[in-house]
Amino acid sequence: MDKTKNQNQYLKVIRGEQGGVPELFLYGYIGQDFWWDEQLDDESLTDLKVTRAIRELEKDNDRINIRINSPGGSVYHGDAIISAIRNSSAEIHTY
Repeated sequence: MDKTKNQNQYLKVIRGEQGGVPELFLYGYIGQDFWWDEQLDDESLTDLKVTRAIRELEKDNDRINIRINSPGGSVYHGDAIISAIRNSSAEIHTY
């Protein structure tokens, strides 16, 4: 694995080298809470960011590995992420 594209500290994409399988790392709290979060920033792990990353990767790849390490988060964001995974044209493996 070679080409790393760092969106932020919670969502990282590592593109596979010469036909290798890309890795999508989702590490951290899922979603943003506008009521409780004191500091909303661009580093939050939102459904929109994950969906965009999956759509971008599936353009050039038949398979995507997604590695998730999260304490939980927003059900609304989580449901949208699950839908993006289920509806992907690529074969998705989650770890």
